[in-house]
Amino acid sequence: MLCLLLGETGAGKSTFIDKAGPQLHRRPKIGHDLGSCTTSVAEFKIQNPKNPKSCVVLVDTPGFNDSDPLKGDDEQLKAIIDWLKGKSQPDAKIAGVIYLHDISQARVIQCPTVMNANLVSRPPGVLFATTKWSKHRLQQDESRERELKDAFAYVQLDRFENTVDSAWKLIDAVVSSPGWNVTLLEFQTKLEAIRPQFKREEKRKPKFFHLFMRSWAK
Repeated sequence: MLCLLLGETGAGKSTFIDKAGPQLHRRPKIGHDLGSCTTSVAEFKIQNPKNPKSCVVLVDTPGFNDSDPLKGDDEQLKAIIDWLKGKSQPDAKIAGVIYLHDISQARVIQCPTVMNANLVSRPPGVLFATTKWSKHRLQQDESRERELKDAFAYVQLDRFENTVDSAWKLIDAVVSSPGWNVTLLEFQTKLEAIRPQFKREEKRKPKFFHLFMRSWAK
């Protein structure tokens, strides 16, 4: 089963994989500055430490809104699309998508054409998870979480609490979600439809998740 991890640079995709797979011999490189450590797509086959029969391939992807001016969002998206094109079984299914968001980041940028839950389907295999929670700013983080729930009412929203159990709770929620039946080729087509908007709106820095969810519009 393939589960894609998407999100902006610094959201904690590599950290999520590191926590989910403590037994990994090849560990993801975790960044501690503003730049992205993940420059290409990488797959990590991971077993649930508490249930060895349960395993999933987590796909680490380059982050969006990278601080490096040479790595535009279009280039990051192209890397993901090229990885999908290179898969030998385009009819294979994607178990789901976990989109990670750093809860310490500033207010959510609104996008009226996407915020209306009546205009957007709710893909059952897509989960929006917040990361980097801190007990030292709990009230502020909870306020941002409420804002996110209002903004993304059409998608399942949860927390990643930086533990093995928390990572697998999110993975299980995605891969066991009924009704998700998307092939690699179909997912590639979705991303290819989004890509021209990155080029067209480069100066506006459109948020990837907004555009991704818009692609599921009814």
